[in-house]
Amino acid sequence: MKDPFSTVHQSLQPLFRIATERNGKYTYLEVQVLKETIDDYLENPTKENFISLKKAVSSSLSFFEKWQLPFEPIKESFDQEAKQHALPPINWSKVLSRSTASPRFQFSALNHAHQEEDLLTWLLSKTNKLTQGALSSKELTELLLKHQHEHGFSKKLIQQLSEQPNFLFDLIMKSANNFSKIASTSLSLYLTDEQLAAAIIKYIPDDEELSYEEVSELVEHLNNNTLSHGRSVSTLLRNTHAKDILDQSNLFRLYQNAEHANRTELESESSSYQGRANI
Repeated sequence: MKDPFSTVHQSLQPLFRIATERNGKYTYLEVQVLKETIDDYLENPTKENFISLKKAVSSSLSFFEKWQLPFEPIKESFDQEAKQHALPPINWSKVLSRSTASPRFQFSALNHAHQEEDLLTWLLSKTNKLTQGALSSKELTELLLKHQHEHGFSKKLIQQLSEQPNFLFDLIMKSANNFSKIASTSLSLYLTDEQLAAAIIKYIPDDEELSYEEVSELVEHLNNNTLSHGRSVSTLLRNTHAKDILDQSNLFRLYQNAEHANRTELESESSSYQGRANI
């Protein structure tokens, strides 16, 4: 039997995958509060923390509506968890009414179970292929790119990732072409910093004889032509786990050393100028 506690955590992951982060925090306050609340509950799964988590979910429901995220898994997992704490059944009508979600979303969340065609079946229906196995990774990537802006795509992709977290990662690790196409579109929002770093390490040259000029050109190419939607080499390096991966490459060690030297030189020049100005 699946642990309800892990299911509660899993049911919220679609929101955290799609919400934007800046400097380690989500840009929307409600999402950040929800993340902190679920983290508190992970560390200390008490009845009081569960009630706080339920309130945080209510406050963030408008984002589930905005990004067309599935709500049924949340209802099911939270109902199971409420039983674990010997709490009465959750009054979802009240929870939803206290949110800022639209009446249409509230009605749908209360009356419609999440039973939709999965992503791969949906994509296959748009081809003459009969099975997923008949699709090459290149074909699957092209289908994702072609249909990514269609209604319901985000919801289907998030559901796919909840069941198969490495779905997109496996595609970008199949070929450099898959990687560059996915990383340069909004699909990159569904990849973690660590996954992007691993793909970069796989495909970027790691010649110890590279000059700093060549390294700078490669990094600039990554920033301008491959990475997108707020991702850059600098943002990846600010993520400790992604940095550990990039640091395996001589190219990125050289890049960081040169960047540090440049900053030190600029700071020294600035300090010298200020010193002269004060004379």
